[in-house]
Amino acid sequence: MEVVIVRISIDPGLGVRGDGKGTAEHPPQFDYSLFVAKRIYDLLQKETDLVPSLTRWQSESKNWRERLAAVKSHQAQMCLCLNIDSWLTCDCSSFTSYVSVMAPGDTRRLQALLHNDVACRLRLEYGVIDGGKRNDTEHRDFGLPLLEYSSCCAVCLEAIFVYSNGSTILDSDAFQDSLARIIANGIINHRNFFHHHE
Repeated sequence: MEVVIVRISIDPGLGVRGDGKGTAEHPPQFDYSLFVAKRIYDLLQKETDLVPSLTRWQSESKNWRERLAAVKSHQAQMCLCLNIDSWLTCDCSSFTSYVSVMAPGDTRRLQALLHNDVACRLRLEYGVIDGGKRNDTEHRDFGLPLLEYSSCCAVCLEAIFVYSNGSTILDSDAFQDSLARIIANGIINHRNFFHHHE
């Protein structure tokens, strides 16, 4: 029998990087993950019977052990890690998903379902390049320990959007809402899939 997702932990990453100050126009880079995570949380709480939680609720630094403890405390069946960033060194917008290189079949199935849903919508609506499904060992920073140490299904979704003329698409509330809706719909579709295949 497949796992039926009821409790989901959403991980917006380790928190602010460096001094974490940012500006009014461009908040600290890692805050984007938090902004989108909170929107996903609200959507799942209002529109489903899922029980979501966040591993952090504000712009603060939490190491992976603290965030993993939050996932375990929530008794989650699914951990969704978000890495939503702006990068000055990239020349295109891209979307990639990651699982542990040791991930079992149900986690890889979850990755495939979420990846295909999200990548398709981002490509159609925003022209975002699909960077493919990868293992955590292929991540540029090797910074995805929750994928390795979570006892539940754990997938990381990474969306990178570059600055253009001093701004980024991530600064738009409308885009953050849209991205959260796309990801939330992917989670709902996955959850329904497993309900239909029990």
